[in-house]
Amino acid sequence: MLTVSDLRKVLVPSLHPATQRKIARILQTIDQAIEKTEALIDKYQQIKAGLMHDLFTRGIGPDGQLRPPREQAPELYQETPIGWIPKEWSLTSLGDVVNPARPVVYGILMPGYGHENGVPVIKVKDINDRMINSEGLLLTSPDIDQEYKRSRLKSGDILITIRGSVGRICVVPDELEGANITQDTARIDIATGNNRFYSYFLESDVARRHYDINTLGVAVQGINLGEVRRLPTMVPGEGEQLEIADVLDNAVSRIQMERRQLEKLKKQKRGLMHDLLTGKVLVEPEVEPEDEPEAAHV
Repeated sequence: MLTVSDLRKVLVPSLHPATQRKIARILQTIDQAIEKTEALIDKYQQIKAGLMHDLFTRGIGPDGQLRPPREQAPELYQETPIGWIPKEWSLTSLGDVVNPARPVVYGILMPGYGHENGVPVIKVKDINDRMINSEGLLLTSPDIDQEYKRSRLKSGDILITIRGSVGRICVVPDELEGANITQDTARIDIATGNNRFYSYFLESDVARRHYDINTLGVAVQGINLGEVRRLPTMVPGEGEQLEIADVLDNAVSRIQMERRQLEKLKKQKRGLMHDLLTGKVLVEPEVEPEDEPEAAHV
């Protein structure tokens, strides 16, 4: 922990006031760009949340538009244990739409601490914002992977975190075909329906309520596989599933694009701060009115 005495020993560059002002303006400009990008991300996340609510309560009608709200067209809806849903939809449990040959399972209990040229293992910390951070994945030994071959991944599988941070969702990309998971994550292979649609459904209000009710534990919270399989699940027609997934894919793509831009701006700021404040890049001070010499009298 830094003390006042430590702070007094910190060396700071001695710069001309005009140079200080120019550096401050440069950094302020990139700070403003960062703030605007963060605001855009917040805005698009709110838009996605609104879309999720509408799409999983009203769906998309034959005309390609959201169905009218139930208050306006009650004849289009049916009441179910999880609330009102479109009449064309049915209700089942998640286990009923999963491939029986590859049931919902968790992964490796003790993947070890790394094995050169081993099998990639995805942990909870690797899953964020519907994406897997594939950099630095733990590699387990082929022997351990063979012991847990039941939980090997295929492209398109859905992953849900079930311990620690319950309910993070992602879809396995092509490049991680054959990877494995830990005991804190479950694999879901959709056999009946669109995997992208169900990956979004697993983030819906209905799914979140189910997780909240059935998550147990104090120090480390978790939900068991039986409750994951029993998750009440909406079943629109496959064409409508695809339309809903496409709409949400577009919303997520926009958020991810802005997140990449945010990371790029933050990286630029770190580089600029290093270059400008260490003198690696020299900044010519701008001559401001108070710095200009007085004109000579004739």
